[in-house]
Amino acid sequence: MSSRSNEDPKADPNLNLPDSEEFWRLLLGRKYDNMSSGEKTDTNLLNEIYRREGDIIDSVYGSKQSLINELQLSDKDPETVLLTVWAESKWQEKSPGDRFEFGDSSDVESEFERISENNFVVDEVYHNLVIIWTRKQVSRAREEDQTVRSHLDSDWSPLFGRLIEPSLLEIRGRKRRRHQLNTEFAEEGAAQKVLKERSEESVLDDLSKVFGEKLESLDLIEVRFRQSKLPNGSQLTIRNTSGVQEDLTDDSINPSVVSPKIASKIAYLKFRDKQSDNIATVKIERLNRGFSFEIQANYIDDEETEAIKDVIESKFNISFNKVYPYHLQYQNDFILHQILSGSIEAYDTYYEELAEEDKELIDPYFAHEEGDQFVCWGCRTEYDHKPSGCEECGSESFEEKDTLSVSHSEIFDRVSEIFDGLDGTIVSKDYNVTYQGLQTEEREVGSSDYVHTLFRRTQNSGQGGLEATQDYRYEYFVYPLSSTKPRRIGQYLLDTVFITYGTAYEQELEAFGTIHLIELLRSEDPSSLFINAVENSHRGAQDRYRKRAKQAASNLRQLQSKVDTGVLEEFGSEDGPEDEFLENYSAKKFEKDVFHLLKSVFNFTERWGREGKKETDGCLIIPDGEDDYWVGGYDPKLTTDIRGYDIRSIEKDKVAYYILEESDRDYIREVLKQDQLIDAHIFVSDIFREGQFGPTAERVKDWFSLVKGDDSDLSVPVIFLRVDHLLDLFDIFESNYTFLREYPGVMATFREGVISELSTSNGYIEFNEESCNQIRKKLVQDLDTRNKDKQVQDHSE
Repeated sequence: MSSRSNEDPKADPNLNLPDSEEFWRLLLGRKYDNMSSGEKTDTNLLNEIYRREGDIIDSVYGSKQSLINELQLSDKDPETVLLTVWAESKWQEKSPGDRFEFGDSSDVESEFERISENNFVVDEVYHNLVIIWTRKQVSRAREEDQTVRSHLDSDWSPLFGRLIEPSLLEIRGRKRRRHQLNTEFAEEGAAQKVLKERSEESVLDDLSKVFGEKLESLDLIEVRFRQSKLPNGSQLTIRNTSGVQEDLTDDSINPSVVSPKIASKIAYLKFRDKQSDNIATVKIERLNRGFSFEIQANYIDDEETEAIKDVIESKFNISFNKVYPYHLQYQNDFILHQILSGSIEAYDTYYEELAEEDKELIDPYFAHEEGDQFVCWGCRTEYDHKPSGCEECGSESFEEKDTLSVSHSEIFDRVSEIFDGLDGTIVSKDYNVTYQGLQTEEREVGSSDYVHTLFRRTQNSGQGGLEATQDYRYEYFVYPLSSTKPRRIGQYLLDTVFITYGTAYEQELEAFGTIHLIELLRSEDPSSLFINAVENSHRGAQDRYRKRAKQAASNLRQLQSKVDTGVLEEFGSEDGPEDEFLENYSAKKFEKDVFHLLKSVFNFTERWGREGKKETDGCLIIPDGEDDYWVGGYDPKLTTDIRGYDIRSIEKDKVAYYILEESDRDYIREVLKQDQLIDAHIFVSDIFREGQFGPTAERVKDWFSLVKGDDSDLSVPVIFLRVDHLLDLFDIFESNYTFLREYPGVMATFREGVISELSTSNGYIEFNEESCNQIRKKLVQDLDTRNKDKQVQDHSE
């Protein structure tokens, strides 16, 4: 009997509820902790249970009063009654899980007793439900004697089971916990996991019916394709709460993008029950030995879930209890990439089924060695010797556990060989572009090997008779990708084409160009694959740059506000206040933010500044007319000193060194500047120290005289750019983004204005508010002239 009911019998009838604080926290969570002691009466607690689980209580016990009667029965344990309500609710909340078969009902009880002696606690409740608590050791920090020490604590999580039949147990809950229980059951072999049988037929033709046929009781409201014919093979989701069938067959949608031909690319289907409005998702789970259909029916009772499954199975002729091997579904490319991921399971299952030409295609890139262990085909249990039957699942099918090693170096060499054989001039009529002077070479960047390509890209934009030619030099890195992309590609925003294979075959690589390795190996026209990949990347790259730039601009504005409001001055003093942003904003973050802003506005900007190398942080490159480029090294310098960044003598000397070193880089000397020095060196800082501009420029000039001789006429200006003026320049670009990107003539005017403000015959430039105003003025004048001539009027509307 509850201790609470004894406090005031008149106010609270005897409901015989448990009085365990932990029990009520399990059932009610934070709601219980937020109740005052006076509110924690049996009546209030029962009302809260019914408010939460009224539908469950009505379905299990008939009504709230029937539940009360059940609680008051002498042969019923009140805690078990309420735990049954909680378990039933959680059971319906979870999707169908794993099923285990026992010899008979007595084996079930024996197995529950056995696992309770290990890392499990079993609570058997009413209505054939069972709660199995799984334990995991987790490390948690505690403070002892002012010292933080790590301790192992037990973390308990529930799995929910139900005896579907006297000897058939279904388990629902987190996949990781289910696997933990499955492993424990396998120890003794008393419980055998019910495995899906292997199908010997194709299901694609039937699955493609989703593009046309409707269901009487269900609406198909969402389809996700894991790959499509969109650029880079990106994922595609079609969603319509009224049903997507008409969208899937819409004549206005390119059939090469959405049609029954891509049924094999379906990731999931989402259905809504017309009567209950409940939503169930059918996921296609891709395994090594094939794929299967899994239903996610959270918060849907078992009866309705089974009804939904029956409708889907009968309409599309699929089974939720089968595994469909890939080679029977005409998915050879997927199989080849699985093998090239190093999957011995894929090799054992499919290699012998492959056509000879497919074997010849991939054979040079992997090595298969036979092992001395055997693996059950059904449950994957390993044996040192081949048994007559599997002790775990009874299967009589076994395969040798061999090893498969993929030669990534051989793949790189073949990719490099293909690209080395590309023509020097490539033309694409689809994109109306021409690549000229294509050069390729192997290059090591960081710890990775790339095929470096260099070419001149010419395009006729065709925009309303405006200056239509875009003619610039580009460099792209070609990288064979088998798993995750190198961090340097993201950090330095390298223009990259990925040659994908293995697990990378199905990765969504937005804003990058992609060519599947198998496609490249088969192709008789690799030049076409390359130009398509570059153009897809070219169109997505700006979105990648802008996304990074917007976050960078937010960081830099916050930094600038600390300067403008005097917070920086107070932060730098001995008794200054703490500031979370300034404490966490490092010089490295500042360098990245400056790079992301410059890269967004001037796409040819490069980031250098390798760790341990004597080089400037990056290189700003701006096209200047049809054939020339303005090139300047840049160095971001963050300071929290209110007096400004102190450019010391050693740094002034470095500027001259950087100018000569940058000018001597092959790409800059041979392509961009044609043996001329770069145009400037730029310091970027939040605050500059007064009186240092002139002396810095003089020091650089003196250094040139010292190195090149007293009669040297070398003169490369030093530019000082404050963060607030960099942000102003970025805002000019963003506010005119559409015109700048669509019309080469408008972009040329913007670039000419910037170059003009970065150029001087004197020793230094302070790029300031007036510089930005001049750029803005020239751009506005250009747009006004074009509007008057109605050259961009239609576009602006």
